[in-house]
Amino acid sequence: MHIARPAAAISRVSSIIKPSSRPDSGSASRRWQGGWAPSLLLAWVLLIALAVGVAARPSAARPWLLLGSAIAADGAGSYSGEAPLPPALEGCGRKLLDEAAPTFTGWFAKKWTRVFPQQWAAYRSNLQRLRLASDDDSSGGSSGGSSGGGKSGGAAITEEPRVLAPHVAALLSGSELLNPAQMARSLAYMGGGHRLRRVLRDLAAGGAAGQDGPDGPRQPVKIAVLGGSISWGSAVTGGHDDWFTLVAARLREAFPRAKVVARNGCVPATPSSFMNMCLENYLDDDVDLVFLEYATNDGWDIHNEPKKLTYERLLRKVLNKPRSPAVVLVQLPTVGQAFDDSNPKRGGFARTVEDVYSAFAAYYDTPYLSFRNAIWRLARHHQYTMNFTEYYGYNYDFIHPLVPGHRAIADMVLYALQRAALDLETSPWSEWDAAEASLPIPGPMFEGNVEERNRLCRNGEALSAAVAAHAGWELVNEGAGLKQKWGFVSHTPGAELVIELNTTRETRPEEPRMSVQLAYLKSYSGMGAAAVRCANGCECDESVVDAHHSLQQSTIYLLRLRPTQAARCQVRIKVLARSTSGGHKFKVTGLMANEYVGNGTDIVDTRLNK
Repeated sequence: MHIARPAAAISRVSSIIKPSSRPDSGSASRRWQGGWAPSLLLAWVLLIALAVGVAARPSAARPWLLLGSAIAADGAGSYSGEAPLPPALEGCGRKLLDEAAPTFTGWFAKKWTRVFPQQWAAYRSNLQRLRLASDDDSSGGSSGGSSGGGKSGGAAITEEPRVLAPHVAALLSGSELLNPAQMARSLAYMGGGHRLRRVLRDLAAGGAAGQDGPDGPRQPVKIAVLGGSISWGSAVTGGHDDWFTLVAARLREAFPRAKVVARNGCVPATPSSFMNMCLENYLDDDVDLVFLEYATNDGWDIHNEPKKLTYERLLRKVLNKPRSPAVVLVQLPTVGQAFDDSNPKRGGFARTVEDVYSAFAAYYDTPYLSFRNAIWRLARHHQYTMNFTEYYGYNYDFIHPLVPGHRAIADMVLYALQRAALDLETSPWSEWDAAEASLPIPGPMFEGNVEERNRLCRNGEALSAAVAAHAGWELVNEGAGLKQKWGFVSHTPGAELVIELNTTRETRPEEPRMSVQLAYLKSYSGMGAAAVRCANGCECDESVVDAHHSLQQSTIYLLRLRPTQAARCQVRIKVLARSTSGGHKFKVTGLMANEYVGNGTDIVDTRLNK
């Protein structure tokens, strides 16, 4: 079915809407012929309400954009009927829009809904020119093979054109909210990518090489993500709509012979310093590919030296896992960067630590992807009539992307994997890749910043095992469903929580102190203050912690303690009567301990890690 031209539709509507030529006595207005004026008025009100109302929805739920996309896809400015229309366009509404759709889409559809499909069509066309094999080819192309060394797939020259593996195109065919140019800008650093090339090669070969080598049975390829609430899946259905789940699903589709095992190790409202202390709880030793996302939760203080040191130590721990995993830094916008121009808390392009962390990407040769780079020109400068609302919605917090935003992040990651896979096709795996991928990581970028040995991580509900006394405190879960938010909470000034741990060092016992961090909630409503000290044979500097801040967010902060060694050291937290918010709530969510094993000197910092 093709819709009528706009002129024809307007002509038919004009033949119905005709004012009477007779002036109404006693009035300057004209009387409409017939008794259908209320119906006409109601129809226009409904159309305007529909246009305004759906503008606040994700694009997938906007009737105008769905119709506009269908028209653009038809190629002749007409709706072919192939794409189903939403229920809102059924019945009478369907007839009217069938007749006047080009006019309405011209009024309401945004430019990107027309241009992006055309750009991705050209992208796919160019990719198809490289794909010389038929779609049913299952050879895996030249990127198949084992994960061992050798010259397989080297620089051999053949008379016949080499087949491009079908998984290259299968990784990504397009993106609704990002165009190819912005995708390219998201690739902030790709480097040699030898470890990532090895993972993609294993996927194409049907799995990772096991103990029997490349000729033995293939093992599952394990992927993981570490980060905060965004990558955990807040604001969407975790395990279904979050970007990491979408990436894992696409990898399984693109590499059907390989078994992809995915683990989401993210902990909402935590910075990288938390994961540095608790990595073993959230990441498997035999992981092959890790996505690291912490720019959002690590904030925007680019001068916080301890934060940089902690992030580097976490990165080193991940890179040093037994299978020498590939690591990809996935950096997302920090708080304020997606705020409206009129918001005084709006953050600029550089208000983030991701540019500081980019030095680690270059130093350790880990790919670094920037969602800020991907969307900034579109959302902040409104190219193609876009806005941050395309990714974050209208009524949420402009920190946690909604479903369209997660799909765009997934597309960004898949685009990077596709480019790496394409590079592997044009520059096949060689013994030089094997040598580079197996090299040990270099020494710390910050001299002496060797990763610690983690000793203890009691977080959430597990904290109760280390609590010796909690009069006036209660273990509560303030979360819901899969998003658990366990911790000991008190609203009573004078109530004291006692946590007991062993601070005796197992390495370098001559060092007098252990590194201990207390995790607590910091929020903007009803929060109080507490005094923290050490007792029962150990000593540390007493600290006063204010759990209230003005930021409209609730985040886990870490207080660094440096107690002396003792077999049953106690950390005591007492709620104070003073308060900057008027409330006295204090919540402790965890206690962690580790010890430095580096150059013989403990790295001392007095500031909070968050």
